Amino acid sequence: MKKIALLFCALLTPSLTILSQAGEFGVNVYGLSYHVNRTSSDGRSFNELNPGIGVKYLFLRVGRSSVFCEAGVFSDSEKNTARYAAVGYGFDLMDSLLSFGLSVGPYKSATLNNNETLLAVIPMVSTRLSWISFQLVYLPAYKDVNRVHTLGFFATVYPLEF
Repeated sequence: MKKIALLFCALLTPSLTILSQAGEFGVNVYGLSYHVNRTSSDGRSFNELNPGIGVKYLFLRVGRSSVFCEAGVFSDSEKNTARYAAVGYGFDLMDSLLSFGLSVGPYKSATLNNNETLLAVIPMVSTRLSWISFQLVYLPAYKDVNRVHTLGFFATVYPLEF
């Protein structure tokens, strides 16, 4: 029985350590965008004020690495409603002052991919100052799915830490 208890404790301790590093809930406040091509193929200017809201949950932080999930709704570059959900990974440099990461998940908007849901892979750079972080994301141009290289900017506010 002692061996089973020791084995149980040995297996449980890393799990508790991981869980103790988790549990930050944030609210994403979208934002702004910048389009490398300043106008669309038909000569229209892009909407670069992209208001919206989302949620983010940082569920794992070990050392410099973090894993999160997020979802949001915002007005996109052609004033259509964009929706997405993603899971992501971040790697901190300089104590969260600079982080690099990647998120992956379904994205849907009438502006992209003929209004069909697509799997988006989004690289990001972020910085965090206490209860707020700022993200810069890159939305690459790709065939007829997204015709313009775009940078997006949004903030995450962390009102609660569990």
